[in-house]
Order: sequence, then structure tokens, then C-alpha cells
Amino acid sequence: MSLTALALILLSAGFHAAWNTLVKVSRDKQAFLWMIHLPTVVIVLPFFLASEAAPIPPLGWAMIVASAIIHVFYSMSLGAAYSGGDLSLVYPLARSAPVFVPLWAVWWLGERPTTLGYAGIALVVVGAYLLGIEPGRTTRIWEPLLALRRRDVQWAWVTALLISFYHITDKVGVSVVAPLRFQYLMVLIRLAVYSVPIVPWKGRQLVEEARTHWRSLIAVSLLQFLAYQLVLTAMTMAPVSYVAAVRQVSVLLAVLTGSVMLREGHLALRLTAAGAITLGVVLIGWKG
Repeated sequence: MSLTALALILLSAGFHAAWNTLVKVSRDKQAFLWMIHLPTVVIVLPFFLASEAAPIPPLGWAMIVASAIIHVFYSMSLGAAYSGGDLSLVYPLARSAPVFVPLWAVWWLGERPTTLGYAGIALVVVGAYLLGIEPGRTTRIWEPLLALRRRDVQWAWVTALLISFYHITDKVGVSVVAPLRFQYLMVLIRLAVYSVPIVPWKGRQLVEEARTHWRSLIAVSLLQFLAYQLVLTAMTMAPVSYVAAVRQVSVLLAVLTGSVMLREGHLALRLTAAGAITLGVVLIGWKG
């Protein structure tokens, strides 16, 4: 992986951890996650119009629509996970997409990670597993399997699976569509599809979130768009398996934020798990 691609992904990771923290502290997660689309559509529109309007091939449109639909389910599952779980637990599990991405990348895209690349991905898996151990019960190595009965853990893993899916659609999409045009069109379709269940269900909460958290909404909207724009650009420079895995450095930031700033506790155990994930990231970035 080139240093440029690595730098873009690490910057994206910082943005990503920041906007997830703001989502966690919002009042109604589903309403908040729908509202963040609106500032993006308005603010990014001039840049979209100024970009080169090259024709989009059928494959590009197929990936834009597929990514938009997957992102809708991703937003709903992420909101459900944060509604009942800690940031320092849900975020690392949800960002465990590298468990799945290499499978799809090998099967569908023909990518082949190196031996150390696989070792780094394995460390990400180990770190994600450690997060399922409850503090004070570390002798029960099967504890993470029992944790799968919890709704917040279940939704976090669903989110991870969905993330792995859209990494593949987006990797293919940006191979035929410029990243800015791909993401903006995806956001427009995502907003339209997401509005169908959310607007009738959360009408009053949408107004309340806009009134009380408008600053956070704008901040999250911009951070989310910029974070993923950097990722899409990096996908044009590096294998998607590595892009997905290196983004996991944001796990360390989220664990520190949740355990310390949000006073969720369990810092030692969750930091150990995040450390394993971060070491995996270093291996991938160094020899991937």
C-alpha cells in the first residue's frame, strides 16, 4: 500500500470516529442519521456540478444504487446498535468488517493479500473477539459467543457485515465513476430510499433533532462525507481488503473516546482489544 493511500485512510479514520461519537450522544439515533443527509446534499452540490460530467456506464449506476440501498440498512442497524450499546463496544464490533471483506474481495474481485496482510487481518479478528468478553469474566473464553445474545452486539455485527458489502460495491463503483460523483449520487438515492421508512416513523423526532442538534448535524454530515470521500479515493490506489482493514485505526480512537470522555469504563480490556486491531492495521500498512 502506498503512503498516500495510507495517509488518506488514517485521516478518514479520525473523521469517522469523530462523527460516530456525535451520533452516539444524539437523542434519537435513527432521526439523527437521516437528518445528516440534508446538509451534505446542499453543501456538496456546487462541487458536484463543477465536477466533470462524464457518462456513467450501466455498471456504475448498478453499484451506485446497490451501495445506496446497503447504506440505508447500515444506517438503521448502526442506529439500533448505538441505541442500546456503548460507543467503546459497538464501534469496534461494527468496524470489524475486515472479517468479511477479504472473503468477498478474493471471491469477487480476485484480490490476493500477502501473508502479513492475512496476519494483520487475523489480529483484527482477535481484537473484535476480545471485545465480547465482559470485564471481570475474562476467564470465560467463550464469553464473546454468549454476548451474541445481546441486541446491541447483534446489531453491531449486522452493521459490520453491511459495511463489508458496501466496501465491495464501492470498490467496483469508483473503478468506473469518479469518487465525488459516485458518493454524491449514492447519497441522493440513499436519502430518497431512507425517507420511506424514516419520515412517517420519526416525523416529530426529525424536527426535534433539527432544532436541538443542528450544529452536530452539520458537523457529522461534513465529517461523514469527507471521511468516505477519502476512503473512495484510497480505493482507487489500494486493494479493498487493505483499505477496509487500515480504517480500523479509528477503533482505538473510539474506544478512548467512549471509555474516557463518555465515561463508559472498561478501558483496560477494550483498549487491549483495540490494540490488537491497531497492530493488525500496522502490519497491513507496513507489508500489505
